[in-house]
This record gives sequence, C-alpha cells and structure tokens, in this order.
Amino acid sequence: MIKVFTIAHTVWLEIIRKKDVYVLLIHLGTLLLALTTLDVFGLGGAVMYVKDLGLLMSWLFAWVLAINISSGELPNEETRGTIFPLLAKPITRAELICGKWIGTLSVASISTMIFYT
Repeated sequence: MIKVFTIAHTVWLEIIRKKDVYVLLIHLGTLLLALTTLDVFGLGGAVMYVKDLGLLMSWLFAWVLAINISSGELPNEETRGTIFPLLAKPITRAELICGKWIGTLSVASISTMIFYT
C-alpha cells in the first residue's frame, strides 16, 4: 500500500510542476471577482442566477482539470520512458494504475473543494 501512495504523491508533484492548477485558479479567481462586483451595481434577483452560474463554472473547471490530469498520466510516463524502469521495480501494474488513480482522484477532489469554497 505504501507503493500506491508513493505513486499518488508523485502524481501530486507532477501536477505542481505542470502548473495546470494555477492556471485554473487564476481563471476562477477572475470569474469570482466579476461575480462579487455584480451586487454592487444593483442587479437584485439576477445575482442569484449569476452565482449559480459561478458554481457551475467551478464544477466545470474541476472536470476540465480532472480530465486533463487523468488523460495525460500514463502516456506521459511512456513518452518520457519512465514507466519501464518503474514497472521493472517490485511493483505490479495494478499498483501503478491504482496509485495514478488515487493521485488524480485526490487532485480533482481537493481542487473541486477549493473551487467550490
């Protein structure tokens, strides 16, 4: 089980290196800044609609991040040639896939919580 969590930790380090999360946080921050200024202009009932739109956008940003991360994990390992030495170690393919899955699931879940908050 330690091997699986080590692989999941490696996924986190790779996500921080690629800076995908930062780009989505900047987009979400500008969206939230625009949404917070709408009540100042006296729109009244339309603000609830716009706030719901903001929550929808945060879910969409989380889905984009999850799809982007998960679709590139194993092909990037194969392109760089790092998957072959990794599989030559005493680790099974199931542990590798579970580790990648736990890593991408945790990144997507935590980013969804951050976006939604």
